[in-house]
Amino acid sequence: MERTNEEKQLYDRYKSAIKNKQTPCFSKEEWMTLFQYLNRENKDDAFSVLDNAIEAYPDHRPFIITKAELALYDGLIDEAYDLLEIELADAPEGEVKHLWIDYYYSSGEDKMARQLLDDLFERKPKYMERTLEYIIPVLSDALDEESHKFYTPYIQNAAKLFPKNPMLLEEWEKELMVQKRYEEAIAVCNQLIDNDPYSFMYWNDLAHLHMMQGEYEQAIEALDFALTISAEKEQVNQTKVFKGYCLYMNGSYEQAIELYQELSDNGRTEWEVNSLIAHCHVQMQHFDEAYEILKELIKHDEQEAYAIAMHDFVICCMMKGKREEAYQALKVAVSKHPLDEGLLMVYSLFGIFDKKKMPEIKNTIDRSITLLCPAANDPSIRTKCYKLLEIGKSYLAMGDKENALVYFDLILRIRPDMEELQEPLSQVFADEEFPTKALSQHVVNIITLGEATEEELAEYLCNEDYKDTVKTDDAKQNLILQLLSDEGINN
Repeated sequence: MERTNEEKQLYDRYKSAIKNKQTPCFSKEEWMTLFQYLNRENKDDAFSVLDNAIEAYPDHRPFIITKAELALYDGLIDEAYDLLEIELADAPEGEVKHLWIDYYYSSGEDKMARQLLDDLFERKPKYMERTLEYIIPVLSDALDEESHKFYTPYIQNAAKLFPKNPMLLEEWEKELMVQKRYEEAIAVCNQLIDNDPYSFMYWNDLAHLHMMQGEYEQAIEALDFALTISAEKEQVNQTKVFKGYCLYMNGSYEQAIELYQELSDNGRTEWEVNSLIAHCHVQMQHFDEAYEILKELIKHDEQEAYAIAMHDFVICCMMKGKREEAYQALKVAVSKHPLDEGLLMVYSLFGIFDKKKMPEIKNTIDRSITLLCPAANDPSIRTKCYKLLEIGKSYLAMGDKENALVYFDLILRIRPDMEELQEPLSQVFADEEFPTKALSQHVVNIITLGEATEEELAEYLCNEDYKDTVKTDDAKQNLILQLLSDEGINN
């Protein structure tokens, strides 16, 4: 607390001097303290403070080194090189070794970066640990698939050489998790716990790793340790939800319900908690209790777990002899989410129980399957896609990108490989304010991979400055019905 007050006082002095158009007067240590505070708090004037510090003490290397580190972090490779070659040319090797490795790595000169790393590991100078603390996160966070084979051994060797260094161990654990080498990651996590047995984060990490292995007893044990350690309320709630999931997966349904009920007053997790409680009741065949909870849950259509809740609701209705109630609820659910395979599967099973409903069920399923699994060479599907393309292009020609994308969206759901769509789709995002390729690919992904509902997609578009004309109500659903109707689509 005292440290924070000191930093804030320095900041007030700095702002007062700037406001009065005076040159702030600080010692070297005060400048560095002020910069570190502002940088940690993500204050915009952190960089101005560093420039002022360099102006006040132009020969003070730590300031120049910090500026070079920031230049490399921001991708200003040429600026970093100039600082290294000119301002830091006479600096001791131990103070700039990490910067040269970072420079060569960031500029794509992997051979030179690896030569410097090999030299570091071979000689093991006194400054080695400090250098690795800087460079290993750089290598770890920026690795692409090709670089893994070159740099993973350095991350591993750093953790082996300094088994008491938490940051280096954490980076190696993270790398092992990415590679799904969970047993090895568990061993590293246990090292971290041995070094710091009162870390809430490490016990949670250990539980997660055991959970990934299907070792729920061990995960629960680790979470119990975590919950004995002081932490923020939000972290504790998240850990309890995690523990409840592990109890559920371990078949300890009553214990899971008891734990979830402790969280029932937490508004953020209320829907999730209640759906999990209901799910536990279903597993225990407590259908009356589950039914009452689920009857309220399915009214809200929370998409994250809607299909699971509806599935459980149908089971409860069937077991309670409420077959017609189950059918009507599921019919509404399928109309809202015609592309949800889980809902469609449950809906299709009703034809077994009631043959009179078979034609209605078959009609709905056929329409949805046409969207989910269209025959690529079906002439009628191809014709309809070309109609959609022309409509979308006509909107695009008028400058109406919002409505154009509604039609292109539907084509992508039916024929994601349609080559003729690529050019008009790229035109939708031909805006200098956005990175065209990344934005286009993101939209293609959320559509073709099913990561977004119709409503979420519309919301995404609204958030990208399409607020004036995008209609989130029933536009997509109406298009689906039009597309699959006997009349087809016309403009």
